[in-house]
Amino acid sequence: MHSWRVLLLPYLEYGHVYERYNFDEPWDGPNNRELAKEYPYIDRCPSYSHHADEDAVVDPYVTNYVVLVGPNEVFHGSTPSRSADVGSLASSTILLVDVGTHTVPWMTPQDLDLEDFFSAVRETRHDHHPGITMVSMADSSVQGLPSEISEEELTSLTGHVVRDEVQQSGQ
Repeated sequence: MHSWRVLLLPYLEYGHVYERYNFDEPWDGPNNRELAKEYPYIDRCPSYSHHADEDAVVDPYVTNYVVLVGPNEVFHGSTPSRSADVGSLASSTILLVDVGTHTVPWMTPQDLDLEDFFSAVRETRHDHHPGITMVSMADSSVQGLPSEISEEELTSLTGHVVRDEVQQSGQ
């Protein structure tokens, strides 16, 4: 499995990295591991390097951006979503989550399921956005969710993707 972040490389002026990425080996295989050093710094919150702890060491090969995954989310396994699947609810559908200081290697296919998302909003350390979890919605807008947001409010921002039967069967 490979990360959606790798698939975006050609669109982020990192086509030279994408062209050398080997989809026949794991994301952390010998060739791909070397490419991790060519990290696209736009794949991380710009405030991330400004920690409250001035002595903190920032790993240059990690990201704090993950997508929300699940059966009724924009990202659902290998089934692609279309804008029609979200429809008029794009402005109230979470796509991307800033997980604060809980970073992951940028090439890993590790993201966030609903259960972990609910926990992350309440527990994630955000030295760069205290008390707030930043999210990007399916319409590309950005919102800050306060850590005290109710589960009902969080739930209202997820699960809006409705795929038709043809698309779900992969035809």
